[in-house]
Amino acid sequence: MEGVTCLATRLWLALTGGFDFAMTPFLRVTKDYPPRRIPSTFVAESVIWQKEGECAAPYKIIPQLMGQTVSDLAPISERLLETVPFVDFNCGCPSPTVVGNGSGSSLLRTPEVFENYLSELSGVLGAERMSIKMRVGFEDVSEFSHLLECASQFPLAQLTIHGRTRTQRYKGYADWKPILQASNRGLKVVGSGDVLSFETFEERKRIGQPQKIIIGRGALRNPFIFLEIKSEAFMTIPRSVLGVQLQVALVLHALFELNPDSLFRWMYDFFPFQSPLKNSLESWEQCREELLGYARRALKLQKAEFELEGVPIPKGSFFKIKMIWNYLRTSLPTESLDVFCLRALSPQSFFECLETLIEQLPLFFEIKHRPEFDWIFSGAGKTKCTD
Repeated sequence: MEGVTCLATRLWLALTGGFDFAMTPFLRVTKDYPPRRIPSTFVAESVIWQKEGECAAPYKIIPQLMGQTVSDLAPISERLLETVPFVDFNCGCPSPTVVGNGSGSSLLRTPEVFENYLSELSGVLGAERMSIKMRVGFEDVSEFSHLLECASQFPLAQLTIHGRTRTQRYKGYADWKPILQASNRGLKVVGSGDVLSFETFEERKRIGQPQKIIIGRGALRNPFIFLEIKSEAFMTIPRSVLGVQLQVALVLHALFELNPDSLFRWMYDFFPFQSPLKNSLESWEQCREELLGYARRALKLQKAEFELEGVPIPKGSFFKIKMIWNYLRTSLPTESLDVFCLRALSPQSFFECLETLIEQLPLFFEIKHRPEFDWIFSGAGKTKCTD
């Protein structure tokens, strides 16, 4: 998700534990960008986490590119393919700016354009060196069969299908029946859309029968969703974990924004990926203290708008944590749905407000998907389910 699942967020979710692979947010490729080298922060896992010649990351990383012209995409893709097995190409972003520039889901508007685009990419990169992320149509799902015919001609590493059209953007419910249509063709299908719990995971898997499932906003609403799916049960967490978890997320984002090289060093030397922290308050507290100490040393010469326990906090990092909290609060008991934390003007006031709220929660509670709040993000509660 653009602007959301950056390296810091991926590390935070990996600390919680459970997911097997991640896609980067798309890197927008044009004639002039990136100019000479790929940003080091884009797909750091494939470069930084190399130990004894092997990738030591706790998950596989798939770099995602988006662009209109294959001649622009090809050289960037070939550089990425030096460290990853395949590159993903975004043919699904519904943003008006992206569509207006002929990228993203704009490529689905005309099947011939989509087919030519895939043909050129496949011809340059070779078999199973590329994957595609697409929607089930531009205007209507009736377009999907023709688009699927186009995609099935090429030896893709995988085909990720989000069950909404471009016109829907993020509203309503995702339709997984077209995903089943692709799965029945024997393609390596990754299903996407409205996976918000173990129950919705099982339901979507039954309907679409994909080889893999990718989770986006569901992981922000419930960072424990991957553990929930693997354990087939709601996660029960001690209430104090919430504040500690979000402080860890904030410090990771501060490192990423102010000094990404220091975050790379932490990844390589200190990241406790062998034993995910899960819902252990003791583990999260130990991680927070070690990370705070490291960040104080790494950022001692940096300046920022805010500070948390001696660590400079940029405004952008603080806003990112409030955004995550806005998602996360909808999976907690309803007492958490007040907006006072979102109105906080500094990290200190945010965590003070959060601590007051946490004290009102049960000592232990289940974190789980609450369908009554779906409308907050997508209007899904007001739209008939297409399943």
